[in-house]
Amino acid sequence: MRTHRFVIYQPEAKRVELAGSFSGWKKIPLKPTGQSGYLETTLELPEGEYRFSYIVEGGRRLTDPTIAVREIDDFGGENSILRVKS
Repeated sequence: MRTHRFVIYQPEAKRVELAGSFSGWKKIPLKPTGQSGYLETTLELPEGEYRFSYIVEGGRRLTDPTIAVREIDDFGGENSILRVKS
């Protein structure tokens, strides 16, 4: 298992969630880090390859700007691909 910190800058958003193959696509709420506009969560993930995206205000999906590897999903959206190595 490796600890991975998911962070995104969305200063105007009231609610940002994370959904990915590591959670069965169930939404995980992110918490603000002070008043900076950044939101985050930390997860323990086993080694593997995961698809995920951020969900802003319950609808708008965003990829992770710090991860260049992405793919189009079956619904016309885009997911980031995270590779976790031990």
